[in-house]
Amino acid sequence: MNEKTTAHYAIIAVNLDGTFGEVVRREATLSALAHLDIDPGYYPVTFISRDDIRGIYQQRPKSPENIEEIISGMTDFDMRELASDMGDDYVNQLYWPSMEILFEEKFEKYFGDMTENNEDNEGEE
Repeated sequence: MNEKTTAHYAIIAVNLDGTFGEVVRREATLSALAHLDIDPGYYPVTFISRDDIRGIYQQRPKSPENIEEIISGMTDFDMRELASDMGDDYVNQLYWPSMEILFEEKFEKYFGDMTENNEDNEGEE
């Protein structure tokens, strides 16, 4: 991938009460991604590129013969829409459970007793 490739990303603000705040969509060249201008306290989760889409279809045994033409023909607007749709889908389905699981795994030493107690107390009401 060359440094002039444009990547699209979204910053989703999450309020302390768990509701979603402002969604800021931006784009940057890959060479600029190392120096993202993101407000302190916010960290990017992921980025998408046309190469990511190519990778999906290179792994499939069957894909449209003109897949490269389709991907190459995608406009920056198409990529922004796809990134936005993926962000919405991820936040609505997996974002919160994944964050909780990964956070607790990373800091397991602080959660050991709590998670065992939570599992023991499930169903007791």
